[in-house]
Amino acid sequence: MTTARIAAISCTHCPHTDMEAVEWALSHAEKFKPTHFVMLGDLLEANAASKHGDKDEASHSLDDEYHAAAELLCQIRKRVKGASLHWMHGNHDDNLRIADPNRIPGKLRDIVDWNRHPSLGPELKHWKQVPYEKSRRGVLVIGQVVLAHGFDCGESSDRTEGIQVNNMAGGDAWRLVVRGHTHQPRPVTRLSMGKIELPMWYSNVGHMGPDKPPYAKRKDTSRWGNGLLLATTTTKRWVSTREWDATIERRGGWW
Repeated sequence: MTTARIAAISCTHCPHTDMEAVEWALSHAEKFKPTHFVMLGDLLEANAASKHGDKDEASHSLDDEYHAAAELLCQIRKRVKGASLHWMHGNHDDNLRIADPNRIPGKLRDIVDWNRHPSLGPELKHWKQVPYEKSRRGVLVIGQVVLAHGFDCGESSDRTEGIQVNNMAGGDAWRLVVRGHTHQPRPVTRLSMGKIELPMWYSNVGHMGPDKPPYAKRKDTSRWGNGLLLATTTTKRWVSTREWDATIERRGGWW
């Protein structure tokens, strides 16, 4: 295969997922016929396992989160038949593994391992997992498209992490870096230094969770929105120019 077709979404925050948004994304993805489907992180909310969480939002159990995530991933898998499936862990997912006794005590971390859950574990056998690390291990490269969940927030964080993530992946020119994390969709944007355009682009797929979750009652979420990456890229190892095309389909929010 010399061409890959990538569809990607992010931040479903199970069990708070906006299923209307997911249906919207999958209807587009089905028509696109991706060879790769990427869940860009924060599949889970993980608030049910935190002492820091909002009591209203944590009214569900961790078991509820795992069952909801298994149903969601199964639905995606059946709708994009034949695609290579990837789940990149996000910061919310990683909260279930991080060494923090206020979340999961050390002696219990093996027990809450999602790979051992009776419904999520079997579904995850169909998915390749990428750890949440700000390193090469935490980056997924498909042709000229580089994907990561994202680590920082802020108005310029897509641009800044576009550079950082691409450097972690080897620093090749002519690439597109795609992330989620901020819940704010951003179109495919060329990186520039002043008036000088550089051979690199970045974008953001937004989120698939609620637009006004309990923890964001006092936050401005007007720029939050649902997004979907649809990209076609060469898979040739050595290229000296841009050989990809991509768009961020958007539902809600504003650029």
